[in-house]
Amino acid sequence: MKFRTVAAVANIQKVVLLNETRTVLHLCNAKEYHITAIHADQEFRCIREEVILVELNICATDDHVSEVERSVRTIKEQVRCTMHGLPFKKISRVM
Repeated sequence: MKFRTVAAVANIQKVVLLNETRTVLHLCNAKEYHITAIHADQEFRCIREEVILVELNICATDDHVSEVERSVRTIKEQVRCTMHGLPFKKISRVM
C-alpha cells in the first residue's frame, strides 16, 4: 500500500523533520498500518539514527524517488483541474 501525506514545515532542520516524521508514523500506527520503509531524499539523512523501527531508504544526491515524483505530479494535476472547475476567479485564504 502506498500512503502520502503533506505537512507544511518551516524549515528542514533535524528537529522539524524528526517531529513531522514521527507524527506521520503515529498517525499510521493509530490506524493499524505498519510502516516498514520510508523512501526519502538527502534532507532526511540526518534523522536516520532516530527512526530505528523503520527502514529509511535515502536516494543518491542527484537521484529522485520516482514514485514520490510521480505522486507529486499527480496531486498537482488534480489540484489544477479542481481549481479550473470552480466558479471563482480568485480563492481567498480562508478557503
